[in-house]
Amino acid sequence: SQTWFNPENPQETLVRHDEGIEQYLIDITPITDRTTGSIGSYLLVKTSLKQTETEKRTYQQLSLAGSLGTILATFLVIFLSFRYTVFTRIANMLMTLRQLEQGNLSARVTNATSRDEIGVLQRGVNAMATKNARLYEAEKNRRYIAEQLREATAVLNSTLRLADVLDLILYQLGQVIDYHSVAVQRLD
Repeated sequence: SQTWFNPENPQETLVRHDEGIEQYLIDITPITDRTTGSIGSYLLVKTSLKQTETEKRTYQQLSLAGSLGTILATFLVIFLSFRYTVFTRIANMLMTLRQLEQGNLSARVTNATSRDEIGVLQRGVNAMATKNARLYEAEKNRRYIAEQLREATAVLNSTLRLADVLDLILYQLGQVIDYHSVAVQRLD
């Protein structure tokens, strides 16, 4: 028989004990009486090593599964946050730029109200689109006026009759300027 515990020197003892093919861990802990300060009893805990190892593996597997679950959940939260706060907003801005490139000068980035860097970029795209639309309209008007002036010059060069020239000038003027009435007076 083995000696696990020495009552002469009572202290907590942890031993490994074999019983046939089973192995056990045995813990003997003295329990001190608070009033007298002497050892009143002992606590004996006997645990199967096989069961302990099984529980240890189960706890390790649960811990690993919990860690992987936490990592996956964190990744999903970060991905979804980025998708809304970054990816969707950049995709919206790229779509607007493609529309502008294809000639849709009324295209604008929607919801460009945030104060972060992407919001600043979105407002910059909208300002650029507005300025380009204004420049395009101004250029279109200039081309129209230049064409009307070219036609007026061609008309003036096509006839020498003063009445015809004056009528053609008034007609061409009506193409450039919207007026209610106009008069040409001849001073002799």
